[in-house]
Amino acid sequence: MLKKTAIYVIIALGLGIIYISTSKKAMQRISDCRNEHDEWWGVHHPVEGDLVGMSYLYYEKNLCGGNDYQMPNNECIQKEKVKLLLWGDSYTYKIKDSAFPCVLPYLFGRRHFQTLRYTIDTSIKNILLIEVTERDMLDYFSNNSIFDYLKKYKEDRVEDIPVVPETTEDSKWSFDYWMSLMFNHNINSNIEYNLFNYNLFSAPRKIKALLNYRYFDRASGDVILSSDKKYLLLKETVSKQGWSSSYAEVSRETIINTVMMLNQVYQHYKADGFDEVYLSIIPNPASILQPKHYNGLIPAIQCNPLLQMKCIDIYTPFTKTKEEIYRHGDTHWNNNGMSMWVDEVNKAIAAN
Repeated sequence: MLKKTAIYVIIALGLGIIYISTSKKAMQRISDCRNEHDEWWGVHHPVEGDLVGMSYLYYEKNLCGGNDYQMPNNECIQKEKVKLLLWGDSYTYKIKDSAFPCVLPYLFGRRHFQTLRYTIDTSIKNILLIEVTERDMLDYFSNNSIFDYLKKYKEDRVEDIPVVPETTEDSKWSFDYWMSLMFNHNINSNIEYNLFNYNLFSAPRKIKALLNYRYFDRASGDVILSSDKKYLLLKETVSKQGWSSSYAEVSRETIINTVMMLNQVYQHYKADGFDEVYLSIIPNPASILQPKHYNGLIPAIQCNPLLQMKCIDIYTPFTKTKEEIYRHGDTHWNNNGMSMWVDEVNKAIAAN
Protein backbone atom coordinates (compact mmCIF):
# COMPACT_ATOMS: atom_id res chain seq x y z
CA MET A 1 0.00 0.00 0.00
CA LEU A 2 2.80 2.40 0.95
CA LYS A 3 4.62 1.61 -2.30
CA LYS A 4 1.53 2.34 -4.41
CA THR A 5 0.93 5.58 -2.54
CA ALA A 6 4.53 6.67 -3.19
CA ILE A 7 4.17 5.85 -6.89
CA TYR A 8 0.95 7.86 -7.14
CA VAL A 9 2.58 10.79 -5.33
CA ILE A 10 5.56 10.71 -7.72
CA ILE A 11 3.25 10.57 -10.75
CA ALA A 12 1.18 13.47 -9.41
CA LEU A 13 4.30 15.53 -8.71
CA GLY A 14 5.66 14.75 -12.19
CA LEU A 15 2.42 15.80 -13.88
CA GLY A 16 2.33 18.93 -11.73
CA ILE A 17 5.87 19.91 -12.70
CA ILE A 18 5.11 19.31 -16.39
CA TYR A 19 1.97 21.46 -16.14
CA ILE A 20 3.81 24.26 -14.33
CA SER A 21 6.67 24.07 -16.85
CA THR A 22 4.25 24.63 -19.75
CA SER A 23 2.34 27.49 -18.11
CA LYS A 24 3.62 30.94 -18.85
CA LYS A 25 1.83 32.50 -15.88
CA ALA A 26 3.04 29.82 -13.43
CA MET A 27 6.64 30.10 -14.64
CA GLN A 28 6.48 33.88 -14.35
CA ARG A 29 5.28 33.68 -10.74
CA ILE A 30 7.92 31.13 -9.81
CA SER A 31 10.74 33.07 -11.45
CA ASP A 32 9.58 36.32 -9.81
CA CYS A 33 9.75 34.55 -6.46
CA ARG A 34 13.08 32.74 -6.90
CA ASN A 35 15.26 34.87 -9.16
CA GLU A 36 16.23 37.56 -6.66
CA HIS A 37 17.07 35.32 -3.71
CA ASP A 38 20.36 33.86 -2.49
CA GLU A 39 18.76 31.24 -0.23
CA TRP A 40 19.09 27.53 -1.01
CA TRP A 41 15.88 27.63 -3.04
CA GLY A 42 17.02 30.64 -5.08
CA VAL A 43 18.26 30.47 -8.66
CA HIS A 44 21.90 30.07 -9.61
CA HIS A 45 23.04 33.10 -11.65
CA PRO A 46 26.33 33.22 -13.56
CA VAL A 47 28.57 35.90 -12.06
CA GLU A 48 31.96 35.29 -13.69
CA GLY A 49 30.87 34.78 -17.30
CA ASP A 50 27.93 32.99 -18.84
CA LEU A 51 29.94 29.90 -19.85
CA VAL A 52 31.63 29.71 -16.46
CA GLY A 53 28.17 29.81 -14.93
CA MET A 54 26.81 27.15 -17.26
CA SER A 55 29.75 24.80 -16.53
CA TYR A 56 30.19 25.77 -12.84
CA LEU A 57 33.94 26.30 -13.34
CA TYR A 58 34.14 29.06 -10.74
CA TYR A 59 37.26 27.60 -9.13
CA GLU A 60 39.27 28.09 -12.35
CA LYS A 61 40.15 31.76 -11.96
CA ASN A 62 41.90 31.91 -15.34
CA LEU A 63 38.46 31.41 -16.92
CA CYS A 64 36.66 33.92 -14.72
CA GLY A 65 36.43 37.60 -15.39
CA GLY A 66 34.22 40.63 -15.05
CA ASN A 67 31.86 41.85 -17.71
CA ASP A 68 32.19 45.59 -17.22
CA TYR A 69 33.30 47.76 -20.11
CA GLN A 70 35.24 51.00 -20.26
CA MET A 71 33.66 53.29 -22.80
CA PRO A 72 36.17 54.97 -25.12
CA ASN A 73 36.31 58.76 -25.03
CA ASN A 74 36.19 59.60 -28.70
CA GLU A 75 35.77 63.10 -30.12
CA CYS A 76 33.42 63.97 -32.94
CA ILE A 77 35.33 65.21 -35.98
CA GLN A 78 32.25 66.21 -37.97
CA LYS A 79 29.71 68.94 -37.42
CA GLU A 80 26.60 67.11 -38.50
CA LYS A 81 24.86 65.08 -35.83
CA VAL A 82 23.02 61.84 -36.57
CA LYS A 83 20.37 59.80 -34.82
CA LEU A 84 21.50 56.20 -34.30
CA LEU A 85 19.19 53.32 -33.49
CA LEU A 86 21.09 50.17 -32.59
CA TRP A 87 18.97 47.04 -32.79
CA GLY A 88 21.19 44.56 -31.01
CA ASP A 89 21.55 41.90 -28.34
CA SER A 90 23.62 41.02 -25.28
CA TYR A 91 26.85 42.02 -27.05
CA THR A 92 25.84 45.65 -27.36
CA TYR A 93 23.17 46.47 -24.78
CA LYS A 94 25.75 47.77 -22.27
CA ILE A 95 27.35 50.19 -24.73
CA LYS A 96 26.59 53.77 -23.69
CA ASP A 97 25.89 56.78 -25.87
CA SER A 98 29.27 58.30 -24.93
CA ALA A 99 30.91 55.69 -27.19
CA PHE A 100 29.38 57.41 -30.22
CA PRO A 101 30.38 61.09 -29.99
CA CYS A 102 28.76 62.12 -33.29
CA VAL A 103 25.42 60.58 -32.35
CA LEU A 104 22.57 62.52 -30.80
CA PRO A 105 20.31 60.87 -29.87
CA TYR A 106 21.34 57.24 -29.43
CA LEU A 107 18.66 54.58 -28.95
CA PHE A 108 18.95 50.85 -28.28
CA GLY A 109 16.43 48.08 -28.97
CA ARG A 110 16.94 44.53 -27.65
CA ARG A 111 16.26 42.14 -30.53
CA HIS A 112 15.57 39.01 -28.50
CA PHE A 113 12.83 40.84 -26.61
CA GLN A 114 11.30 41.81 -29.98
CA THR A 115 10.97 45.48 -29.13
CA LEU A 116 12.03 48.22 -31.49
CA ARG A 117 10.94 51.75 -30.59
CA TYR A 118 11.66 54.63 -32.89
CA THR A 119 10.41 57.71 -34.66
CA ILE A 120 12.07 59.34 -37.65
CA ASP A 121 13.53 62.82 -37.12
CA THR A 122 13.54 64.42 -40.56
CA SER A 123 15.76 67.31 -39.38
CA ILE A 124 18.82 65.06 -39.03
CA LYS A 125 20.20 61.84 -40.50
CA ASN A 126 18.61 58.66 -39.17
CA ILE A 127 20.76 55.53 -39.12
CA LEU A 128 19.69 52.03 -38.18
CA LEU A 129 22.37 49.52 -37.19
CA ILE A 130 21.32 45.88 -36.93
CA GLU A 131 23.84 43.97 -34.82
CA VAL A 132 23.49 40.19 -34.68
CA THR A 133 25.73 37.43 -33.41
CA GLU A 134 26.90 34.85 -35.91
CA ARG A 135 25.20 31.99 -34.10
CA ASP A 136 21.81 33.72 -34.44
CA MET A 137 22.27 34.94 -37.99
CA LEU A 138 20.75 32.11 -40.00
CA ASP A 139 18.00 31.34 -37.52
CA TYR A 140 16.90 34.95 -37.48
CA PHE A 141 17.21 35.94 -41.13
CA SER A 142 16.60 32.75 -43.10
CA ASN A 143 12.81 32.70 -42.95
CA ASN A 144 9.85 35.03 -43.27
CA SER A 145 9.20 35.44 -39.56
CA ILE A 146 11.33 38.57 -39.24
CA PHE A 147 9.72 40.26 -42.21
CA ASP A 148 6.22 39.28 -41.10
CA TYR A 149 7.05 40.83 -37.74
CA LEU A 150 8.19 44.06 -39.39
CA LYS A 151 5.04 44.34 -41.51
CA LYS A 152 2.70 43.50 -38.64
CA TYR A 153 4.04 46.14 -36.27
CA LYS A 154 4.98 48.88 -38.72
CA GLU A 155 2.20 51.19 -37.51
CA ASP A 156 2.80 50.34 -33.82
CA ARG A 157 6.54 50.74 -33.86
CA VAL A 158 6.70 53.01 -30.81
CA GLU A 159 4.99 50.42 -28.61
CA ASP A 160 6.34 47.32 -26.90
CA ILE A 161 5.82 44.18 -28.97
CA PRO A 162 4.61 41.20 -26.90
CA VAL A 163 6.85 38.16 -27.24
CA VAL A 164 3.97 35.70 -26.70
CA PRO A 165 0.37 36.60 -27.69
CA GLU A 166 -2.24 36.34 -24.99
CA THR A 167 -4.44 33.25 -25.04
CA THR A 168 -8.14 33.99 -25.48
CA GLU A 169 -10.91 31.89 -23.95
CA ASP A 170 -11.91 30.60 -27.40
CA SER A 171 -8.41 29.42 -28.21
CA LYS A 172 -7.74 28.04 -24.74
CA TRP A 173 -9.35 24.70 -25.51
CA SER A 174 -8.26 24.40 -29.13
CA PHE A 175 -6.17 21.49 -30.43
CA ASP A 176 -3.39 23.87 -31.47
CA TYR A 177 -3.25 25.34 -27.98
CA TRP A 178 -2.78 21.96 -26.28
CA MET A 179 -0.26 20.86 -28.88
CA SER A 180 1.71 24.05 -28.24
CA LEU A 181 1.83 23.10 -24.55
CA MET A 182 2.95 19.54 -25.22
CA PHE A 183 5.66 20.63 -27.61
CA ASN A 184 6.59 23.93 -25.97
CA HIS A 185 10.20 24.57 -27.02
CA ASN A 186 10.91 25.95 -23.52
CA ILE A 187 9.64 22.91 -21.64
CA ASN A 188 13.05 21.20 -21.23
CA SER A 189 14.71 24.31 -19.82
CA ASN A 190 11.66 25.01 -17.62
CA ILE A 191 11.67 21.48 -16.19
CA GLU A 192 15.39 21.73 -15.49
CA TYR A 193 14.77 25.11 -13.84
CA ASN A 194 12.06 23.67 -11.58
CA LEU A 195 13.92 20.48 -10.67
CA PHE A 196 17.61 21.33 -10.52
CA ASN A 197 18.33 25.06 -10.74
CA TYR A 198 18.72 25.71 -7.01
CA ASN A 199 21.58 27.25 -5.06
CA LEU A 200 21.47 24.09 -2.94
CA PHE A 201 23.19 22.18 -5.75
CA SER A 202 25.85 24.79 -6.57
CA ALA A 203 28.64 23.52 -4.29
CA PRO A 204 28.68 19.87 -5.47
CA ARG A 205 28.40 21.02 -9.08
CA LYS A 206 31.43 23.29 -8.67
CA ILE A 207 33.49 20.43 -7.25
CA LYS A 208 32.42 18.06 -10.01
CA ALA A 209 33.20 20.67 -12.68
CA LEU A 210 36.67 21.27 -11.21
CA LEU A 211 37.49 17.55 -11.21
CA ASN A 212 36.30 17.15 -14.82
CA TYR A 213 38.41 20.12 -15.89
CA ARG A 214 41.57 19.20 -13.99
CA TYR A 215 41.65 15.44 -14.63
CA PHE A 216 39.66 14.91 -17.81
CA ASP A 217 40.23 18.20 -19.71
CA ARG A 218 36.57 18.83 -20.29
CA ALA A 219 33.74 21.12 -19.30
CA SER A 220 30.15 20.07 -18.69
CA GLY A 221 26.73 20.51 -20.18
CA ASP A 222 26.54 22.78 -23.23
CA VAL A 223 30.13 24.02 -22.77
CA ILE A 224 33.40 22.62 -24.12
CA LEU A 225 37.06 23.63 -23.88
CA SER A 226 38.85 25.28 -26.78
CA SER A 227 41.65 23.31 -28.44
CA ASP A 228 44.29 25.28 -26.51
CA LYS A 229 42.36 24.78 -23.22
CA LYS A 230 42.37 28.54 -22.57
CA TYR A 231 38.76 29.33 -23.47
CA LEU A 232 35.30 27.97 -22.88
CA LEU A 233 33.14 27.66 -25.99
CA LEU A 234 29.43 27.15 -26.45
CA LYS A 235 29.01 23.59 -27.72
CA GLU A 236 26.45 24.48 -30.37
CA THR A 237 28.93 26.83 -32.06
CA VAL A 238 31.48 24.06 -32.65
CA SER A 239 29.10 21.28 -33.62
CA LYS A 240 29.29 19.63 -37.03
CA GLN A 241 25.69 20.56 -37.71
CA GLY A 242 23.22 23.29 -36.86
CA TRP A 243 22.81 26.91 -37.89
CA SER A 244 24.60 28.18 -34.79
CA SER A 245 27.82 26.36 -35.60
CA SER A 246 30.96 27.90 -37.08
CA TYR A 247 31.86 24.56 -38.65
CA ALA A 248 28.62 23.19 -40.07
CA GLU A 249 28.34 23.33 -43.84
CA VAL A 250 26.17 26.16 -45.15
CA SER A 251 24.57 25.70 -48.56
CA ARG A 252 24.60 28.33 -51.28
CA GLU A 253 20.79 28.30 -51.18
CA THR A 254 20.82 29.19 -47.49
CA ILE A 255 23.17 32.11 -48.12
CA ILE A 256 21.00 33.42 -50.97
CA ASN A 257 17.81 33.11 -48.90
CA THR A 258 19.45 34.99 -46.04
CA VAL A 259 20.67 37.76 -48.32
CA MET A 260 17.21 38.11 -49.89
CA MET A 261 15.65 38.39 -46.44
CA LEU A 262 18.20 41.03 -45.44
CA ASN A 263 17.31 42.95 -48.59
CA GLN A 264 13.64 42.92 -47.60
CA VAL A 265 14.53 44.23 -44.15
CA TYR A 266 16.71 46.90 -45.73
CA GLN A 267 13.94 48.01 -48.11
CA HIS A 268 11.42 48.06 -45.26
CA TYR A 269 13.41 50.43 -43.10
CA LYS A 270 14.58 52.60 -45.98
CA ALA A 271 10.96 53.05 -47.00
CA ASP A 272 10.12 53.90 -43.41
CA GLY A 273 12.48 56.88 -43.43
CA PHE A 274 15.95 55.74 -42.37
CA ASP A 275 18.73 57.38 -44.37
CA GLU A 276 20.96 54.33 -44.02
CA VAL A 277 20.68 50.78 -42.68
CA TYR A 278 23.79 48.84 -41.62
CA LEU A 279 24.36 45.22 -40.72
CA SER A 280 27.10 44.06 -38.35
CA ILE A 281 27.65 40.36 -37.64
CA ILE A 282 29.65 39.55 -34.50
CA PRO A 283 31.73 36.37 -35.05
CA ASN A 284 31.37 33.35 -32.83
CA PRO A 285 34.49 33.06 -30.64
CA ALA A 286 35.15 29.71 -32.33
CA SER A 287 35.31 31.41 -35.75
CA ILE A 288 38.23 33.55 -34.59
CA LEU A 289 39.95 31.36 -32.00
CA GLN A 290 39.75 28.10 -33.97
CA PRO A 291 39.41 29.13 -37.65
CA LYS A 292 40.82 25.98 -39.27
CA HIS A 293 37.45 24.48 -40.23
CA TYR A 294 35.44 27.71 -40.30
CA ASN A 295 32.51 27.58 -42.72
CA GLY A 296 32.99 31.20 -43.84
CA LEU A 297 29.42 32.31 -43.10
CA ILE A 298 30.19 35.97 -42.36
CA PRO A 299 32.31 36.66 -45.49
CA ALA A 300 29.77 34.74 -47.60
CA ILE A 301 27.01 37.13 -46.50
CA GLN A 302 28.97 40.38 -46.29
CA CYS A 303 30.66 39.96 -49.67
CA ASN A 304 27.62 38.68 -51.52
CA PRO A 305 27.06 40.92 -54.59
CA LEU A 306 23.28 40.69 -54.14
CA LEU A 307 23.32 42.21 -50.65
CA GLN A 308 21.90 45.75 -50.63
CA MET A 309 22.55 46.52 -46.99
CA LYS A 310 25.90 48.07 -46.04
CA CYS A 311 28.01 46.08 -43.57
CA ILE A 312 30.16 47.19 -40.69
CA ASP A 313 32.81 44.48 -40.87
CA ILE A 314 34.35 43.43 -37.57
CA TYR A 315 35.22 39.90 -38.72
CA THR A 316 38.25 41.09 -40.75
CA PRO A 317 39.76 43.25 -37.95
CA PHE A 318 39.23 40.40 -35.49
CA THR A 319 41.13 37.96 -37.72
CA LYS A 320 44.08 40.34 -37.98
CA THR A 321 44.51 41.51 -34.41
CA LYS A 322 46.97 39.90 -32.01
CA GLU A 323 45.07 41.15 -28.96
CA GLU A 324 42.65 39.03 -26.96
CA ILE A 325 39.14 40.05 -27.96
CA TYR A 326 36.97 37.48 -26.18
CA ARG A 327 36.57 36.66 -22.52
CA HIS A 328 37.93 33.27 -21.52
CA GLY A 329 34.79 32.05 -19.78
CA ASP A 330 32.06 33.88 -21.65
CA THR A 331 30.46 33.92 -25.10
CA HIS A 332 31.01 37.69 -25.36
CA TRP A 333 33.88 39.92 -26.30
CA ASN A 334 36.13 41.69 -23.80
CA ASN A 335 36.83 45.40 -23.66
CA ASN A 336 39.31 45.16 -26.57
CA GLY A 337 36.76 43.53 -28.84
CA MET A 338 34.04 45.99 -27.87
CA SER A 339 36.33 48.98 -28.45
CA MET A 340 37.37 47.70 -31.89
CA TRP A 341 33.72 47.35 -32.87
CA VAL A 342 32.83 50.82 -31.60
CA ASP A 343 35.69 52.27 -33.67
CA GLU A 344 34.37 50.59 -36.82
CA VAL A 345 30.88 51.92 -36.14
CA ASN A 346 32.15 55.46 -35.65
CA LYS A 347 34.14 55.24 -38.91
CA ALA A 348 30.98 54.20 -40.75
CA ILE A 349 28.96 57.02 -39.21
CA ALA A 350 31.63 59.59 -40.07
CA ALA A 351 31.78 58.37 -43.66
CA ASN A 352 28.02 58.43 -44.12
